[in-house]
Amino acid sequence: RKDKVDNVYEEQVGHSLWLERKPNIEEITEAIRGKINQSTEEIAFVGMGEPFMYFNELVGTITKIKESFPIGQSYSYRVRANTNGLIYHIQGYNNQVKRLKSAGIDEVRVSLNAINSEDYNALCNPPSRDGMDPFSRIMHFIIDCKAASIDTKVSFVTGYSSKGITTKSTEEYIAFAQSIGFVKDDVIVRQYTTSREPETKTIIVKDGTIEDVVKKVEDIRKRIPYKPNITEQEIRERLAVVSGIKIAYEGEKKVGFMAWHERNLETAYIWIGTVEKVNSGIGSIIIDSIIEDTQRYNTIE
Repeated sequence: RKDKVDNVYEEQVGHSLWLERKPNIEEITEAIRGKINQSTEEIAFVGMGEPFMYFNELVGTITKIKESFPIGQSYSYRVRANTNGLIYHIQGYNNQVKRLKSAGIDEVRVSLNAINSEDYNALCNPPSRDGMDPFSRIMHFIIDCKAASIDTKVSFVTGYSSKGITTKSTEEYIAFAQSIGFVKDDVIVRQYTTSREPETKTIIVKDGTIEDVVKKVEDIRKRIPYKPNITEQEIRERLAVVSGIKIAYEGEKKVGFMAWHERNLETAYIWIGTVEKVNSGIGSIIIDSIIEDTQRYNTIE
């Protein structure tokens, strides 16, 4: 495989994510040891694929992490795993949730993407296994995670329409999630992006202030449907931790902002959120984001 950065995930971290071989649990733990510190908030298993395909290794790694970096002494992080939720369908039922809980996982995010079996099969095209319904097995997995008191979130993609398949609206997804026991804060809705190739735009970025962001409070409320009552004061408090804010201009039009802060001496985390573009959202952990739209422009100066 070429070492060049050639997908959106690699673009976000700025380097290739290709591994020549599968690392073992000790190697993963030692790699984390070189990065983790008292301000680390989360260790996430997300992958350009399905992390649960290596379920035994995943459980072993989480166990080792929690043993090596004990919570309550020098650390206060959480461990999260993102999954398509098909583990019961692919591997059969084998007490997987119990094993995740025993290992010490804190949060599971399931890419549900549909509200019924028909929509799920059309949209996700899951593999066929023993004639059973994949969507039902995902729901079974979700129920088991919630019953085990694992912090469980579900995610959906909206804005996709092709070959007779059209995703539901944000409101429909949230309503469905609420009907199966989720609160709005545990529902993640992302806008479908047809391509990661940026549009031809020239964007000039200038220094900004918290006030520039606070002025968009009504826009923020609209773009975060599961948090419609976010207050101006809450935004101010969350943005109070930033190291800087910059405003993106397309000509004279203000089209976005960047806000960032450093969690440690090595890494600055950056989020870009457009505030006036169609199908864009506020892309920031600082303001409970649902969309990160970092690939829209080809020139940032």
